[in-house]
Amino acid sequence: DSSNVRELTEEEIASKHAELDYFQLAREMRAAVPVRDRMSQKLAGFHSKTFLASHAIRYLRDIGLVETAAEALYICDELISQGHMYDALDEDETSFKTGYRLYRFSADDRVSD
Repeated sequence: DSSNVRELTEEEIASKHAELDYFQLAREMRAAVPVRDRMSQKLAGFHSKTFLASHAIRYLRDIGLVETAAEALYICDELISQGHMYDALDEDETSFKTGYRLYRFSADDRVSD
């Protein structure tokens, strides 16, 4: 029952995930979340090989890695800070935002079509 899940502090979340291999997680996540090209006037044009923030959060919950939104945000922030993914609309953004936000895996920058 998720109603019994206590929100962890940021320090507790960091400790819980201290041994996480973020490189491997990014690879597994890249294979699992829907990554595709998106065209949208609302999102300022064409964005290649992107995924939605909500899909990243759902993936982390589905595999049982996180129990709370705070944990998911922490993991995604770490993936950004370690250079595994970034905000497709604002590459300088350093924190993960939920909602209809587009992200891109850095590995896709190195893959030529």
